[in-house]
Amino acid sequence: MVARSPVRPEWLVSLLARAPAVLVPLLVLTLPLEATQLFFPIHEIQLSRLVMGVCVIVLGAQIVLGVIPIALPARRTWLPVAVFMLYAGISAALTASSDGFKTLVAMLAYGLVALALFNWSGGEAAQKRFWAWFAVSVIAIALVGLVEAVTGHYIWNAPDAGFSRMNATFKDPNIYARFLTIGIMTSIVVAARSRLEWRPLQMAAIVLAAAVLPLTFSRQGWFLGGAVLVVAVLLAQNRVAALGLSVLALAVFAIVVFVDRDVLLRLNAFQQFLTAPHNPLFDTPLLAWINVLPLDGVRHYLIAAGFQMFYDHPIFGVGFGRFPAEIAGPYRGFILPGRATYDSHTSLVTIIAELGVVGLLLVVWWGYELARAMVGVARQHAELQPFMVATALGLMLIVLQSQLEGRLFTEPYGWVFIGAGLAATRPLAGVRQGR
Repeated sequence: MVARSPVRPEWLVSLLARAPAVLVPLLVLTLPLEATQLFFPIHEIQLSRLVMGVCVIVLGAQIVLGVIPIALPARRTWLPVAVFMLYAGISAALTASSDGFKTLVAMLAYGLVALALFNWSGGEAAQKRFWAWFAVSVIAIALVGLVEAVTGHYIWNAPDAGFSRMNATFKDPNIYARFLTIGIMTSIVVAARSRLEWRPLQMAAIVLAAAVLPLTFSRQGWFLGGAVLVVAVLLAQNRVAALGLSVLALAVFAIVVFVDRDVLLRLNAFQQFLTAPHNPLFDTPLLAWINVLPLDGVRHYLIAAGFQMFYDHPIFGVGFGRFPAEIAGPYRGFILPGRATYDSHTSLVTIIAELGVVGLLLVVWWGYELARAMVGVARQHAELQPFMVATALGLMLIVLQSQLEGRLFTEPYGWVFIGAGLAATRPLAGVRQGR
């Protein structure tokens, strides 16, 4: 008996074949619109998550109907994260962690989105389009921040005390700063490419993002962004052009700093915080080093509690997703009086506290394999080098800033960058399933 091939209406095949050209820019443009969750009855829903769902459905339909053959990244790039998810799932099951399962489901969903981008963003032309649309997204959200600064009206979470910190459509000004710094760094290395027809677009993203970044009053965004800026110049294909663009960004940033007195006050307050004597919070030998970290008290006790969890459970941790429950329970003695923050703000601490040394080694393995794959592309394909560097800088900023704000495994930009970045490795893999 001969198996029948699936029915393939031509209109549907044509629609599915054209869909990625619309869905990729739509995904990039809606990713920062976190405020859209205010317009849905269930506030966990965001417009970008709906677009992600459509991306996954379209990819599945393309595969089932044979519109495209499914392509997988090289096995070494996805095997570590697959093992990590399996380990995290077992950990969550053994400790009955509902938060762990929730995070794991989010990771699986974002992983499928990354797979869609991997299948849709291969080749130099697709990489150019991806980063051009990302620059458009940066420009749009930076303009939203400027409008908020001029009008004093906020889309979401208007500041009710202290500095008027811009957050545009993001829930937190520090997350907004993360987005802007990523926009500046990636635009610099892409615009410094020897031949790029969309250079004015990238330059506009650099200028506008640099103008709004001071208004976030995000110290972590400012200082981590400055550190990664040096890396961006060193890794750019054209270092002279990258240096010029970096000077432009710094000049715009400096102008806003000296024009806006509140930004200067924020910088002075941070300087005073660094130089002022601090009362030691922890006196045990294994935690005393935390006293010298230039952080606020909330992060101090969160880090201390996380390390104590690790010291008590060094191999496997307290269980994936269990940090909030543990600090509200057995480790509640670390919470400072008048504070009520239970979510870890430091991703490295979260990993070792919840998953121990095993979890940390799996994450390091994953990062190593991703870096290895992208370095291979950059060395063998000069035309793709700027896009690999842009991907690496975006991921670097996400990892660094997640040490102060968390949101590493559930940061959608991380998965989007991984999917789009690994797509450039397809000329190297060139097979249905990489090795």
